[in-house]
Amino acid sequence: VSAGVKTIIFNNPKKLNAWTARMMHGIKEELSTAAEADGVKAVILTGTDPYYCAGVDLGAMVSKPMWPSALHTLLVEQNTALFEMFLSFPKPLFAAINGPAIGASVTSAALGEGIVASERATFHTPFASLGLVP
Repeated sequence: VSAGVKTIIFNNPKKLNAWTARMMHGIKEELSTAAEADGVKAVILTGTDPYYCAGVDLGAMVSKPMWPSALHTLLVEQNTALFEMFLSFPKPLFAAINGPAIGASVTSAALGEGIVASERATFHTPFASLGLVP
């Protein structure tokens, strides 16, 4: 925490900072701690260069083959939980997009108070091409 601002860094560069279940749990814990900390006035989310976040790591989230309807249910549940984290966070939440942002990372960044994008930032939402239309 510096000057009342906590920075949460997505740090999985080998997977382009894509969210795994473990990472999402860590983000939830960090946000929960920040919400309760009197010294934290705002939170910034960013990624380890060169990516902000490649969205949800579907390979890491789905541990076994499943029917499309079960996959859809799983993704809806996990994305709902993720988005609720951002929507219910009681303090200002900002995204510092330092590189490509893909999928759920784009959607979730838009749920905060603001987005600051570097010159390297790009935004891509490939849901329809992946057959993951909400």
